[in-house]
Amino acid sequence: MQLILFMTYGYSLQIWKDSGILERELQLYQALEIEDIQTTFFSYGRETDLEIAKSRGSFKVLSRPYKSTPWLFSLFGPLYYRKALKEANAFKSHQVQGAIAGGIAKLLYHKPFIARSGYLKSVFAELEGEGRWARFKYWLEELLSFKIADIVCVSSPVQAEIVQKKYKINPKKIRVIPNGIDTKLFSPGNDRDEKFTLCYCARLTMKKGPDVLLEALKGIPAVRLLMVGDGPMRKELEETAKQEGMDVQFLGRIPNEEVPAVYHRSHAYVLPTHHEGSPKSLMEAMACALPVISTDGFGVDEVFEDGVEGIKLQYGAVKGLREAILRLKNEPELAQKMGENGHNRVLKEYSFERLYERELAMLRELVD
Repeated sequence: MQLILFMTYGYSLQIWKDSGILERELQLYQALEIEDIQTTFFSYGRETDLEIAKSRGSFKVLSRPYKSTPWLFSLFGPLYYRKALKEANAFKSHQVQGAIAGGIAKLLYHKPFIARSGYLKSVFAELEGEGRWARFKYWLEELLSFKIADIVCVSSPVQAEIVQKKYKINPKKIRVIPNGIDTKLFSPGNDRDEKFTLCYCARLTMKKGPDVLLEALKGIPAVRLLMVGDGPMRKELEETAKQEGMDVQFLGRIPNEEVPAVYHRSHAYVLPTHHEGSPKSLMEAMACALPVISTDGFGVDEVFEDGVEGIKLQYGAVKGLREAILRLKNEPELAQKMGENGHNRVLKEYSFERLYERELAMLRELVD
């Protein structure tokens, strides 16, 4: 089977590599090669993508021509690469942003098409207070992609419900496939710091709540915080940590395969986010048997149960976050039990093996 994967608008294999997520994102498509499913990436990158693809498997790349802008490529790329698209068996988008190119290809060449949505940008735009025009643009992109697609694939039941009601999509063509975690890479470890250590792994932006986390840590003695990620708030957060005399280590971006070592040093994972698509870093922490502290926000609420795998609180609740941290610090047996529950839940519901089974069944169903 020849599968064309339409990458997220503006993205490339090089960007995945620079962000430290290349191996994680390629894992599924490397595994599908065993079933003789060959993947070609419709990429907004250049020649470096071709080199990356060759070094990671038998992948092919349809890269963006030099004289083409990303916007023009998304519209006319399906015509430019018509030979490769005609020979393919199926199309799939990595996210809805970029699915229009896949939809155009489906209309031109009449191949089955999966519109995948790891998160609904129109919902995020509303939650983040973006303007009316931006929200309309995302809504239109999702509407067209979902209507054109043969299968709509989302990462959570709440997204499936929104797609069905908001866009009047037949539930029979909606598939829920959560993100898959590599439980061989992300597994329990025994290298915890002697000092009680928390970890945070996300972009340093307002919606993720890193400032709320630092505020909650004020006045709590003997706590270390490991912060993985980068973003516009980093300098401000570093200054706050220095002024308050906090033990905070800013590790910046690191490759995904190096993240487990950070989790193994930690006693708990904290993500005081406003909303998420499908919080992969949180699930990876659970796979490492860490108790988690997060919010009941959109995209997070379904991933773990309050009091079972971790502790939930409202976004921005500094007092509640401080109390949750102190509870896990002072009750190590409870923290260990929550961590074990989280590990078991990932094995059952969010493992890479479950993702692979679901993806393979969906592709076979699509082509059949």
